[in-house]
Amino acid sequence: MILPTGRRAGFFIGDGAGVGKGRQIAGVIVDNCARGRLKHVWLSISPDLRGVAKGDLKNLGCGLVVIDGCNALGNASTPEHGVVFSTYTTPAGSKPQRDKIIKWCGQGFDGCLIFDEAHCAKNADLNHPEKSSGVHRAVMDLQERLPMARVVYASATGVTELTDLQYAERLGLWGPGTSFDGFMDFYKVCYDDAHANPRPIFGLVMHTAAH
Repeated sequence: MILPTGRRAGFFIGDGAGVGKGRQIAGVIVDNCARGRLKHVWLSISPDLRGVAKGDLKNLGCGLVVIDGCNALGNASTPEHGVVFSTYTTPAGSKPQRDKIIKWCGQGFDGCLIFDEAHCAKNADLNHPEKSSGVHRAVMDLQERLPMARVVYASATGVTELTDLQYAERLGLWGPGTSFDGFMDFYKVCYDDAHANPRPIFGLVMHTAAH
């Protein structure tokens, strides 16, 4: 589904802790491999999870190479196809590192762009975007520069507070084609109509968007 912004719509995996979201993410990648899409990017919180991700992919029959972070990109030995697994820290700390991801993905990239533990991107400053966390700014930048990517957000705590959701722009809950010009309009309506508890209005917006 292509949103009115011209970007591909994303998907949010919000299952609770212990369900196995890593295995679900691996399943999404395997499905895309079966459809001929052989380049994917997987961001997560710890380099230790690379081995877990590699195991999940292998157990589901995925033969793609798991590329160890941004530093492995841009070399003569960098595989043409694979899954780039990186922590948020590297692309958040350096735009040149994000440039490596973009260059490896190539023009028209339509593989998976996975934001595992996506709540790491929640620290946005709604009034001064330039003061938002480096992770938030990196996540927003990658989504902007890879408009056809198949974005998957995965987190058990992705919306602890409604303000946390701003990074999930690919859900299509605000912006062109919706009832809200931007995230701030979406946020204000939810709180103005629901006072202290925006969840009922948020749920209604989600339900409406699904149709």
